[in-house]
Amino acid sequence: MFRGNFSDGSGDVTGNWGTANQESNRGRWTVRGDKDSGQIIVTYPNGNQSVYNYRVHIERGEYYYNEYNINGSHY
Repeated sequence: MFRGNFSDGSGDVTGNWGTANQESNRGRWTVRGDKDSGQIIVTYPNGNQSVYNYRVHIERGEYYYNEYNINGSHY
């Protein structure tokens, strides 16, 4: 298992991430990018894929690492 943290510009930890068991018969996911923006690619057992584009929420020049825009929706 891989694990890590998200931190803000001053180095404070704002969140955590980790990978789950990625057995091929259960599908898998891959991340391309970094904590600011990128894609999450989900590959299903049948080979089909879904792509989720993400970007950290930025408001008036401030980055909010506990909020993300994923495929145009704010979380």
